[in-house]
Amino acid sequence: MRSFLSKNRIAIDLVEPVVYLRGLQDQATHTTIRGAVKLDLKDSATIRSISLRFLGNSRTTWDEDGPSGVIGQSKRYDSFKSFINSVIPIYQASEAGLQQQLVLPPGRHRYPFEICLPNSLPESVDMSEAKVSYKLIATVEDDKRQNSNVIPEFLKSSQDTAEAAIQLVRLPSNADLTNDNSGESITSHHHQENLCDFDITIEKSAISPGSLLPVSLQVTPLMKGIRIEQIHGRLQERRNLQIPEQQAKRSSEKNHFLEQKGPSKNAVKADLDSLGGQWGKRIVFAMPESQNRPKLHHSTDAHPEISVQHWLQLSVWVSCPEPGTKNKRMQKSLVFDNQINVLNQCVAGHANEDCVALPIYQKAARDPSISKNQTLNRYMSGGYRAYQLVEPCNPTVQPVVNQDGAPLHPPPPEYNDIFETPQVSV
Repeated sequence: MRSFLSKNRIAIDLVEPVVYLRGLQDQATHTTIRGAVKLDLKDSATIRSISLRFLGNSRTTWDEDGPSGVIGQSKRYDSFKSFINSVIPIYQASEAGLQQQLVLPPGRHRYPFEICLPNSLPESVDMSEAKVSYKLIATVEDDKRQNSNVIPEFLKSSQDTAEAAIQLVRLPSNADLTNDNSGESITSHHHQENLCDFDITIEKSAISPGSLLPVSLQVTPLMKGIRIEQIHGRLQERRNLQIPEQQAKRSSEKNHFLEQKGPSKNAVKADLDSLGGQWGKRIVFAMPESQNRPKLHHSTDAHPEISVQHWLQLSVWVSCPEPGTKNKRMQKSLVFDNQINVLNQCVAGHANEDCVALPIYQKAARDPSISKNQTLNRYMSGGYRAYQLVEPCNPTVQPVVNQDGAPLHPPPPEYNDIFETPQVSV
């Protein structure tokens, strides 16, 4: 939205449009949004105020069919909620007089800011039936009075606004995603009476779409003639939505069948008697991409009305001799469930799921309108921290020097001027 009389341009420049939350929502940590409000003024302007508004909204909607056999009785549930709406002032002129207002010359002006976000915020969600979204709105109000009584009252001030979408992504704690420990493993033991003992190890507790998930299976038979026939993997997504004020709930499941990588196939045909009574196998499953159909969404449980959980289901087909017969065999399908955390698509492609590594920044040209000698006044407001530019740059100002021409505050000496660097022959 922009004022129809405005010739100026306003924009929000974010350092990182994707902001990462770490750990569970009840952990007392925080993250920071960094950026700047940029003004491109065609003419000089008297600024009344510069402010930021941080908005977080959720929307849950779905259609539910009516009773069986009744036509046209479907009901639609819809809920829109704004769970955060905070205003962060960057500059606010006093009402005492115009002399305290900020007069900016034509050109580019930049106002950096930092906003501290609590870890309790729900991460961004983008599903057909539920969404959680965040955005920043920058508002600049300028004064057009200039001590003139000719301009009508409703034209004496105008507002320019700019918006920027922000995506919040939740990651596990730092200990879960380092190179030394690329995700805590999940180990489970299952006992099937008069059949087998199963030990299953899922090597990662957090996985991103499109990556590989190794699973180790150890089988100890409890009777003779056990044979492992087939092994299948499936990722099940369970979505639970609710609208308490309408007493409405919705649950759905989506299944993603996993492909095995490498020489291993679904068919195993392992005779445990001929293998010495114990059998083990390491299987590598390929996780589906987030764009695959059905669409895979990341795990989330921070929003009280939106929950998405994932379960890795390992199906093992076992055959054994049928009691009372000599040559007949019967098959049993054993399904083992283990909950797993599916990360956001934004972290896909990191080596070893190492989301702790710093991002790669590209070299960018410095804005010539920003001076190195600008003063930033930092202040606290309502738990949020912002930086206010209080001295516009003046390119005509020259650095202060002594009478002999040397700088008044000379730079520090070079390293080689203090320490002698030994010469190494090549």
